[in-house]
Amino acid sequence: MLNPFWWRAASKENKLSIAKKVPGGMERMEKGEIIPEWEYITDGRLGWEYRQVLAGKLRPWCIESLQYPRANHTRPHIVYTMEDYRLIGCIDCMDDLHYINYLYIR
Repeated sequence: MLNPFWWRAASKENKLSIAKKVPGGMERMEKGEIIPEWEYITDGRLGWEYRQVLAGKLRPWCIESLQYPRANHTRPHIVYTMEDYRLIGCIDCMDDLHYINYLYIR
């Protein structure tokens, strides 16, 4: 069963929390304007994503890839990391294999 008093209190609490985070937010909501999420969600993973998008990075979870020259088994790609382990992948090491072989080195 729906409790209208609870929903009214929850709506008011939500408006007050938005008004604390957004300057002039209460006046904007009273005019009927909908405040977008990126203005008041500033913490957590979603807040980080919004800050990245506002900074101009449209896909924050995608890493820019480097262009490596074509390699073979005599000239492998060396990717430098700050970790103490490596994950090495080998694509088409042999002519009859059509899958990726992975090797985990610690």
